[in-house]
Amino acid sequence: MVTTQPMCHICGSEGEPLLPWASGGGEMRHCSTCDFVFAWPVEEIDPVEVYTQAYEGHETRTQMDDYARRISRRDVVAEHESLGLWSPAHHDTLAWIEANVPKGATVMEVGCGLGAFLRALRDRGYNAVGIDVAKPVVEAAQREGFQAWCGTIDTVPEGWAQPAVIVSFFVIHHIQDPVAFLSTIRTRWGVPLIIAYNRAPTKETFDTNNFPPRCWGWWSEKALGRALARAGFARVEISTQAKGLPQIFLPPKLHDFVSSVLWRWPKLRVMVQPFVEKLLSAGFKLLRPIPRLRRSFEGGLLIIATPAETNGRVPALEEVKEVRA
Repeated sequence: MVTTQPMCHICGSEGEPLLPWASGGGEMRHCSTCDFVFAWPVEEIDPVEVYTQAYEGHETRTQMDDYARRISRRDVVAEHESLGLWSPAHHDTLAWIEANVPKGATVMEVGCGLGAFLRALRDRGYNAVGIDVAKPVVEAAQREGFQAWCGTIDTVPEGWAQPAVIVSFFVIHHIQDPVAFLSTIRTRWGVPLIIAYNRAPTKETFDTNNFPPRCWGWWSEKALGRALARAGFARVEISTQAKGLPQIFLPPKLHDFVSSVLWRWPKLRVMVQPFVEKLLSAGFKLLRPIPRLRRSFEGGLLIIATPAETNGRVPALEEVKEVRA
């Protein structure tokens, strides 16, 4: 999707200017109809080239060299499952799959990254397949024996995989044309789609990584619901999730120090993480009735979208959480 005029990526309206990109060259605009903040202008890029360069350490715009640091930790993440499954969304999604998808079925992850969720699925008896636009992570997944495709969702060959469910964690904000992306998933496979999204930044809380070419939209619950409905999903259920350990806000220097310590001694992080997650979950539940205070404990959104083509009843997120508890 290339735009020469301001156009909401969901409904096409012009929206209103919100703030300029941190590095210049464009602006974020707010569509009040969709409650969606979108980037303008949208210029044609090759996601495979951009993200491959990022993982190789050659793309530095909007802090994208962070991906090179991530892939350098891949072996550590592979050794300790909890380091890769750091969000409540990962655990709730696994619980949903184990409750509703038979062992041996195919589960496809769009944006498989370092492969943590693929490994968790395989360890639990599923045929895990992945798609990503970055060559280094796809090649690493293939070396581990996973079926993995490098490219955008529309380039996946016909019949390449027949998933029972599709999952995608923290990817939707990277997509330039989200409605087309979601529509392709629905029309190609017609199965439930589970999406996780981090809490959106605001005009007051944004960071330099919240702009193109890394980020093309700041999503709200309403915006996700409207995009999925426009893509043809018949039922959309959205729940708010508590924060995970990496989402705790600390002053930048302290954050860098704590992060370096925990990655230097990953077993320490493995021990600390469950305790911190319980505190965050407890704080989130305790402050749920007070939106202003609750926001400090919110980590993001978890969405289960069901196309009309799906047969049978798809359970609600609250039912899955009860099973998990």
